[in-house]
Order: sequence, then structure tokens, then C-alpha cells
Amino acid sequence: MYVMREATFDPDKDIPDLQNQVFVVTGGSSGLGFAIICHLLKHNAAKIITLSNKEENARKAIGQLNSWGDTSRVIWQKCDLKDLRQVDQVARKLREEEKRIDALVLNAGIGINGFELTKEGLDSHFQVNMLSQLHLALMLLPTLQATAASTKTSARIMMMSSEMHRWVPKSTKFESEKELTENIGPTYLYGRSKLAQILIVRELARRLDEGKLGSPSYDPATNMPRPVLVNATHPGAVRTAQPFQLEIAYGWIGKVLANVFWPAFVDPIKTGCRSGVFAVTGKDLYEGSGIHGQYIVPDKKIGQPNSKGQDREMGERLWRISLQILGDRLGALNYGFETNSTVTTGLFSPQPHTYWGQFDEISKYNVHLNVAERMWAAWYAYMQNDVLATGIMSFVMHEMVYFGRSLPWMIADRLPGLNKYKIQNQKIPTAAEQWNCAKLVLLSHFTVELPQIWLFHPLAQYCGLSTTVPFPSILTMAYQIAIFFVMEDTWHYWSHRALHTPKLYKMIHKIHHQYSAPFGLAAEYASPIEVLLLGFGTVVCPIIWCAITHDLHILTMYLWIVLRLFQAIDAHSGYEFPWSLHHILPFWAGADHHDVHHEKFIGNYSSSFRWWDLACGTESGSAAAEKRRAARKAQAKKVT
Repeated sequence: MYVMREATFDPDKDIPDLQNQVFVVTGGSSGLGFAIICHLLKHNAAKIITLSNKEENARKAIGQLNSWGDTSRVIWQKCDLKDLRQVDQVARKLREEEKRIDALVLNAGIGINGFELTKEGLDSHFQVNMLSQLHLALMLLPTLQATAASTKTSARIMMMSSEMHRWVPKSTKFESEKELTENIGPTYLYGRSKLAQILIVRELARRLDEGKLGSPSYDPATNMPRPVLVNATHPGAVRTAQPFQLEIAYGWIGKVLANVFWPAFVDPIKTGCRSGVFAVTGKDLYEGSGIHGQYIVPDKKIGQPNSKGQDREMGERLWRISLQILGDRLGALNYGFETNSTVTTGLFSPQPHTYWGQFDEISKYNVHLNVAERMWAAWYAYMQNDVLATGIMSFVMHEMVYFGRSLPWMIADRLPGLNKYKIQNQKIPTAAEQWNCAKLVLLSHFTVELPQIWLFHPLAQYCGLSTTVPFPSILTMAYQIAIFFVMEDTWHYWSHRALHTPKLYKMIHKIHHQYSAPFGLAAEYASPIEVLLLGFGTVVCPIIWCAITHDLHILTMYLWIVLRLFQAIDAHSGYEFPWSLHHILPFWAGADHHDVHHEKFIGNYSSSFRWWDLACGTESGSAAAEKRRAARKAQAKKVT
């Protein structure tokens, strides 16, 4: 290991004046990224563009920077590294708007965490920690090169790696995309992404020197500074949020390990950021031909990666597969290099931007996904806008299920043979009544429910909702949906009961009781306020669950809404069959329970289960009244 004249680097003393310099930092809202920004701001950086996913975290971080300098020089840009198309859009915007970038700090990353495939069908560790940031670096490389030419000083790229790059399976080869979609365990997933960072930095440095990425080839004999210096760094064991991701990966054992080793970790601002800050500001970087393609460990030592990290053939394979993936996901790549660049010639052809074109591309490299998962991933890739993709899918699903499930009951009302199963068979709804009901329901769907559906994705994503593949297990979805039924039923009982107080009934709930003999289509026949109030239980209860557990997939949400719609429509159908569910599950409410509510206008306030009505004495109907009379008689006998 080669050590420079001084092995230590003190950010307070050793960072030069950064006046006029512009920095782009990924993951700058917390941890090491935030620590690096603190020192850049303190030493007069002209502009710091911080890229992160959540605005509230960014705003909080910028507020905490006040003691370090003028925060008007810190600009936040939303960038979700799990979304390649969003990364591409952000990179294009930066390349268009920023004429000067002195250094790119590729700091963001996922720690030792559970396995998750992004919407692009890739291991999230690999995509977030390396691939998305490689694309960002290549997109901004022409700006970095132009900055170096105008300032006569090397621009810098730093990628935050780790000693955990040594923890990889022997089978790691970076030969195919399939290899990058397999679950090899939390520690290996993290280690593989850190190894990929070191390899890609070395490959990027080599290709820059060979003149393949826009700059002229570099001749060490000239002893001239390189236009762009690219290095990987290791920060050491640092007190960030990453150690506590062990709990997600390994449960209580991970939590114990994080707490046991936490005291040995160093503060990110005082110590942990030193190698990273050095890699983008240190004066020693420029000595001779500059520190380039190296692995820098605390504070500014040149470290030695493991044998895989020095394997040139493996680096070339990783380069090829990375650019192949980027081309497949983003179409033809145009990084702005000269035409002799191996990046932009002969590797890619634009893929037809159709849904089935996306499906075919995803299917090529994600054979481990089932057809439904590939169709799901293709939809999000085709739409290129998660909010729009989720909104359209959610609304179409809701309309198809609502009217599709109502249709059999509409047909049943026209079949005399089924009249004997109609609870109030003297009040069969006419076609005109059903049509008038449908018009109001449609109006409510478009004016009240559609805006809710459109807002659902951003709110749920903020709380940790997943939209990626693979899907959760059937068992996971089943127990979560069961919990949602209980939560919604509780909310529905008490809010519905409140709507039957005189003032609220007259102002809000009376519309829903227009039909004393309900029918399926009337399940959502209600005032806008009631739709919002009772819909709260269906939509917000799962979001609360997600905010607490951080474990909810939107597919589970969809299945829950489908089942809830089935329940609501069937409860309003007005039909009681010998095979109705409440004959099997006595605590299930069903149509007989809710039909009495519409007929009597009181009691039976629950949606799915009977227990709240039983516990609170609001069970309605002749059988319930008889039970209450019998209970009163029994109580009277005890008294006498």
C-alpha cells in the first residue's frame, strides 16, 4: 500500500478555497453525503447541487446546513436512483443547465439490506450503488471535461465504495444481466455492488486515458494533469443510517449487531467523510499526473482492492453489461462523446417504445420473473411516469371491478327465477333507477375518487409503498389484507354510526339511503363527503400500516381494494342465498345484515363483520331484537 507524505487529511485545514466551484452530490440529505456538503459549503463552494429522493429530507438537511455557510448555494433536485428514467431526465437537465461542474460526488447508496428488484428488473443494490450513478457520471462527463479545459484544473469524480467489496461470492463474474437479478443474500448483494463500483471506476479511468470517452488519450510521459480524475473511496465504519438497515436484512440479529458495533463507528462529519472529501478537494490529487483510478482509504491512503477488484477482464465485462443494460432500458445512448467512443457505436439500437416492446426486452433478461411480474414491470417502463402509470392502472381497475361486479346483480334483478332469494322481493329496482344510480356513481368516481387515486401514489410512496417486482408472497398479501379488513371495519362502524346522528344524516348520509331496498350498483351511491369519509378506511388504513411497517406492495393494495369492492357491492346486492358467506363465517356481515340497515334506517353499521354491532348493541333486525328481549328477560329473572 502506497502512502502519501501525510496519511491524514483534516477537512477544516486541508480543503482549499472552493470559490467559483460547482459540485453535484448524490445522497446529500443524510450521512456521508450531508457531511461532505457541510465541508464544501464551509469552504465557499459556489454551488452545490444535491440529488436525493425525498424532498422533506432534503429541506431538513438544508436547514441544518445554516451553521456551515450560505444555504442559498445549496440546490436540491429530486432523483430516485431506483428509477433509471428519472436519473436520465435529471442528468439531461443538469447537462443542459449547468455549464460548469468541477466535481461529481457519487455517494448515495443502499447498505446491507433485503433483496428487491427495481422496476427495471435489477437488484436494487447494483442499480442504486453503481449503475444509476455510472449513467449520471457518463451523462455529465462532457461538462466535467469542458470545466477542466476552461479552468486548467482536473475535474473530479468520486464514487463511494467500501471494504465490503471483499465480501462477494466466488461465482461473481459480471457476465450476464441474469447474474444481476439473483438474490445472493443481503451481505453479498451489498458487497457485489461495492466491488462493481471499484471495477467501474478503474475501467472508467482506463478508458479516459485511452481517449475513448471524449478526452484525448493521456501520455504519462508529458506529466500533464489529466482532464478528469476518477477514484473510488472507502470511508471506514461510519455512524450513518446504513448499519441499522441490518435489521431489515437480518431481523433482530441485525439490530443487535448494529447496536453492538455502533460505539466503534466514527462521526461522518468529523472523520467519516475524510477520504471522500479528499477525493474531490485534496491538493495532493493533482501531484504529478494525479491520483486516478485508485481506491482511496482513510484518510488519503491508496488502498489495494481484492484480486477481483483488480481483474481487468472482469472490469471490461462489467462495463459492457452495464452499458448494454442502460441501452436496453433507456434506448440509444448519447453521452456526447466523439464518434470513436466504444460507448455510442455499435452497441445499441433503439428499442420500439411500445408496451409489448418493453415486455419483450424485460423478458429477455428476467426469466426468473413470472409473466405477470414481467407485464407489470413493462407497464411502468412503458409509461415512464410512476404517478401516471399507477393512476391509470388504479382507476381502470376500480371501474372494471365496480361495474363488472355490479353487472351480475343487475342481471339477477331481471330474472324472475332469482326473485325468491331477494330479501325485499317486493322492491325490485327498475332499469331507470339503476341508470340514475349509475350516473351519480360515475360522476362521483370522476370528480371525487379520481383525484384521490391520483394522489395515492405520491402519498403511499412517501410512506414506503413498493411498486417493484418481484411481487410479495401470497402469505404476506393474505395476512395484510386480513388486517386491512379489520382496520377498515372498525373505521367504517364508528364513522358510519356518526353519520346516523340527526345533523350528519340530513347533511351527508341521507343520499345513500335513497334506496331502502339496496342493489349492488348503489354501494357507492353517496354524497362526495361520504365517499371521502368512508373511503378513508379503505385507502388510508393501509397507508398507515405501510408508514409503520414499511412493508406494503401496491399489488397487495389492489387485491385489497378488489375484495373490499366485492364485499361492498355484495352487501348492497339485496340477495340472500343458502351458500352466502355468513352461513360459513357467522361473524361475516353480508347482504342480510346490511339490507336490514337500509330497510330500518338504524343499526347494523359495520361493513364486513358483525362484532362491533354485537359488542355495542346496535345489531338490527327481528332476530337481533328477539335476542335483546330474551337477554332482558333473563336479566330480569336474575334480579327477582
